[in-house]
Amino acid sequence: MRTLKITTWNIEHFQKALEKADMARLGAIRQEIREIAPDVLCLVEAPWSPTLLQRWLRDAVRAWR
Repeated sequence: MRTLKITTWNIEHFQKALEKADMARLGAIRQEIREIAPDVLCLVEAPWSPTLLQRWLRDAVRAWR
């Protein structure tokens, strides 16, 4: 039987990190998610800007592969 790993994470001030392109913080977030290796990732209080979030996710997913 396969296990499904679902992770929910409230990333404090995620919007600010994206707006400021805080690469150290964003890299740490990316690494933490990579270590958790969720099948489903739910971001609570995710950035209000879909463009900022999509750009980060596109780069983050590329880094995970």
